[in-house]
Amino acid sequence: MKISVIMATLNASRYLREALDSISAQTLPVNELVVAEGGSTDNTREIIHSYPFARIVQQRGKGLPEAWNCAFEQCSGDVIAMLDSDDFWAKEKIAKQITLLIQKPSIDAVIGHVRFFLDEGSTCPKNFKPELLQGTHPAHMPGALLIRRSAFERVGLFDTRFPIACDIDWFARLRDLNMPIATLPDLLIYKRVHQTNLSLNPEFQKGYQLELARLLFEKRRRQAQQSNAIFPSNKAQR
Repeated sequence: MKISVIMATLNASRYLREALDSISAQTLPVNELVVAEGGSTDNTREIIHSYPFARIVQQRGKGLPEAWNCAFEQCSGDVIAMLDSDDFWAKEKIAKQITLLIQKPSIDAVIGHVRFFLDEGSTCPKNFKPELLQGTHPAHMPGALLIRRSAFERVGLFDTRFPIACDIDWFARLRDLNMPIATLPDLLIYKRVHQTNLSLNPEFQKGYQLELARLLFEKRRRQAQQSNAIFPSNKAQR
């Protein structure tokens, strides 16, 4: 299997090397990293160019979903992984997931567990639950995922209507399709918590809450459509 990793960056130099080092250190090497670059003004591009397996593509438009989509469309792997530029992986992340996909061809995707940690010098953001800093947790998030390309294409691209909650919407659509997803008990990703996380940044909270409300509405609409498809109304039957 050819393994592609996709990443979105914008002025990411503060944490980027740690993320890229964790990809480079995988016990099962990845074949390519495609980075959608959003026009950084720091040395993000120079850092990426120092890793031979990484390739930069210019992001179309603005925002995280546009970047993810651009990177996915430019990658060529049979399986796809994603990583945020401020997080990093455990060394055996890819190897453990690939092993399971090979052993169980019926499985479309694999996730694992996450450990949240506070960035050095940061205090716990107001909207983050402090108890999540204890232990590990099942990680329904892009950075913990390895998915077959065919399954990714069935789910579709990230919805640009949700610039902050696009990952939540994408995983909701993945679950709605009832795809076989395995959850490993292993710690696969370390997720950094800081004030500039999109979903935790106070500047974006109002927009984030509006997106979550819209996601709930869309989920209920999909459920209603599925219900109508299974149990058509009497009027439709006549």
